[in-house]
Amino acid sequence: MRGKLPTEGNFVTVSTVVASPASRGSVQLHSSDPFDDPFIDPNFYGSKFDMTVMKEAIYAARRFTAARSWDSYILKPSFNATTEAEIEDMIRDTTWTISHPVGMAAMSAKSADYGVVDPDLRVKGIRSGLRVIDGSVFVS
Repeated sequence: MRGKLPTEGNFVTVSTVVASPASRGSVQLHSSDPFDDPFIDPNFYGSKFDMTVMKEAIYAARRFTAARSWDSYILKPSFNATTEAEIEDMIRDTTWTISHPVGMAAMSAKSADYGVVDPDLRVKGIRSGLRVIDGSVFVS
């Protein structure tokens, strides 16, 4: 959770998540220096579908917390956006990843001309036997 928690009373935090985004990001090298950080672009909301999903999640969270059941809770919105444009701006300004991004080094068949690793986890086009063995090979 971002921001300060209330020091007393009951409170609730509602987080909205696009669990299966249609958008795809990218990773690029900045230089040939292996110690330079790569350029990582998660491309959040590169797909209009993802923005639609997140806006609907925001609307649903607002309806949920408007129920009388929450009357005794501290409900302090972290934003006051009301128009669709303001809500989209707020979404873009506050989005962050909730877990380990996957699919950055997608696996594909040995004969495929796409993908980074083959089913044996060997990086394609590298003769040294370099392998990628982590969540980045999963593709949803």
